[in-house]
Amino acid sequence: MRKKGRLLTRIGIPVASLTMGLVLPIFSLTVFAGYATSSTGYFTVNSKNYSNNSVIATDTINGTSFANSWSTVQTYPASSSNNVPAGYMGSKARLFNGNDELIAETSWVYNDKTTYVLDSRIATRKPAVSRTAYYGYGITAAYNGNGYSQYYTFKSPKQNG
Repeated sequence: MRKKGRLLTRIGIPVASLTMGLVLPIFSLTVFAGYATSSTGYFTVNSKNYSNNSVIATDTINGTSFANSWSTVQTYPASSSNNVPAGYMGSKARLFNGNDELIAETSWVYNDKTTYVLDSRIATRKPAVSRTAYYGYGITAAYNGNGYSQYYTFKSPKQNG
């Protein structure tokens, strides 16, 4: 009479080995995305309070790596009751590598309607260089009655491409 434990052992070990052989390669090919936001900066222009930040996002899609950065400026506190007129806020994204070299930047965008928040366009590096660190470091602006006052965001934490 056979014992159940021996049959399970004889069948279980090969099945487990086969499963691990099929599953482990899948995990080793997985690339994990990176996403980080800078600290929030605060500034005041013409008695209006604003905040800004920069974001870095890295990922791989269909085998192609990329690094994206964008900047955000908004009134503070951020609320529709704290809107500014069209043209009062501007934002520009800049993407740097780990050697502090400017890799990509966008042109300025300005809010085209009454709002309290504005995102820049996306500065991108595609394909991103594998194992290279990237970070965002944007510039934002607020209308001061006679042009724009510009404020740098804090640098985002670095993320690998």
